[in-house]
Amino acid sequence: EDYSGSWSGILGNAAGIPGSMGIANSWNGVLNSLSAHASGTTLDSQLLGETAAHEMGHQLGLFHTTESGGTEFDILTDTAECRNGKMSAEECEGYGAENVMFWKSWSSSSRSAGKKQEVLSNQQQQVLKYSPLAK
Repeated sequence: EDYSGSWSGILGNAAGIPGSMGIANSWNGVLNSLSAHASGTTLDSQLLGETAAHEMGHQLGLFHTTESGGTEFDILTDTAECRNGKMSAEECEGYGAENVMFWKSWSSSSRSAGKKQEVLSNQQQQVLKYSPLAK
């Protein structure tokens, strides 16, 4: 996504999976949309933190556990997959929606009810631990 353009509901964006290593330019890094995390003058700091963790996960080498269509998944064997064709976080509860790398965030009503995306599997933690960018 072009940061200067319309985000159209996009919370954040990473330059790649993984991001470029040691290359400083305008096409490397992570972007988070503050306006997409705000309601009036109130910032949803939990969602902003989850988005930052999600985008940094991409930058360090993690893919979505389940993609938006429900037919593509990451290659890790210990991440949950949501295969039922229902692709919102609410519909995939218990099937990976709680994972930091699930493709879609919880709705505002679910976040208000305490739903969070804070889970990383053991294999995801290993990817992050051994990423050259994390050294």
